[in-house]
Amino acid sequence: LVQVRQDGGAAGDLVTPCSWTYSLYPPETADVSTATPLAEHCVPARARTAVGRYRAAADGTWGLATRHPLTGAWLLLLACDEVEAVTACDDGGSP
Repeated sequence: LVQVRQDGGAAGDLVTPCSWTYSLYPPETADVSTATPLAEHCVPARARTAVGRYRAAADGTWGLATRHPLTGAWLLLLACDEVEAVTACDDGGSP
């Protein structure tokens, strides 16, 4: 369990995939805006849609991460609050 802070990328749109990246912080971090990260520019391993807009996880929210057993590099599995940005559809008056 880590805290995340969005540090790069873009939301994506109808033709461009989301590319948000995050810095990772220990769970006990009081303020991610001033703390030293464990790792930076981590792309979540959780699959995103091929294209479409996403809302980035808010700074200081939770993520799930692990370390590579051979290299020790951090791997962000998911940023818990990163979600697809959806808009309600107008169904044209169907019942």
